[in-house]
Amino acid sequence: MRTRIGRTLAAASAAAMAQATLASASAADTATLSAARDATLIESTTGAFANGAGPVIFVGRTSQSSNSRRRALVAFDVAAALPGGSVITAVTLELELSPSHAEPVEIGLHRIAVDWSEGPSSSDGGSGAASQVGDATWIHTRYDTERWSSAGGDFTAQASALAVIADAAIHGFDSTTDLVADVQAWLDAPTSNHGWILIGGEQAASTAKRFYSREAGREGEGPRLVIEYVPPCEAADLTGRALGLYARGTRCRGRRQQSRAPAAPSRLLPGRQNWHRSPRRPRS
Repeated sequence: MRTRIGRTLAAASAAAMAQATLASASAADTATLSAARDATLIESTTGAFANGAGPVIFVGRTSQSSNSRRRALVAFDVAAALPGGSVITAVTLELELSPSHAEPVEIGLHRIAVDWSEGPSSSDGGSGAASQVGDATWIHTRYDTERWSSAGGDFTAQASALAVIADAAIHGFDSTTDLVADVQAWLDAPTSNHGWILIGGEQAASTAKRFYSREAGREGEGPRLVIEYVPPCEAADLTGRALGLYARGTRCRGRRQQSRAPAAPSRLLPGRQNWHRSPRRPRS
């Protein structure tokens, strides 16, 4: 019995060591993805208003006396950008805030549970536009035939990440274990990828934050997902060495797999909030 327990503890310790090795691996690559779709849910009991193709997305409450809540949807095509079998080690969501209410608002990033459609409606204002076929609305995943189970969207109750958003700048939702788990799940099972919904500032009026969408019209302004990952061959190599299964280089041969995501332009703009991530140098 003691031998069995000892082996179990040793295996658990080795697995933890392998995970730590992957998380700290200097071999990690970085991919920057632009949003594949984004939209704003406009509060309406009938789903009459939407904003799927507008240049901005909204989160919070507008100054309207009723139906003032706004929630943003955003999704990225992770499986098309990264090699299958990669191990995600860090994830950051970047959003650029256009001039709007300057008061700080905490916004949560919640994983969406069902599929939704971006839709063609377009508006640059918080009131949205008349819903069109295919729009995501407050009650529809696709106007006007498919619906959310609950008005305002179907999503996990616990936020995968939180960020306090104030003045106009580039803001980041920094990496958390939940964000990493979300993106890893989307890579491993692409059909489960429905993106995130952004919710915050719903306790008071006139809190709405306005972010540039992927249709903003200028390169690099829309939502961006920065992913650090270990390609599959190197992940197997690092894990195997951490577990003592084989020596470096005995399993991982040939050229490293590269991300299929196009490189995004580097931008260091005035007012960048909270952090700056320096680009990694390629290994020789």
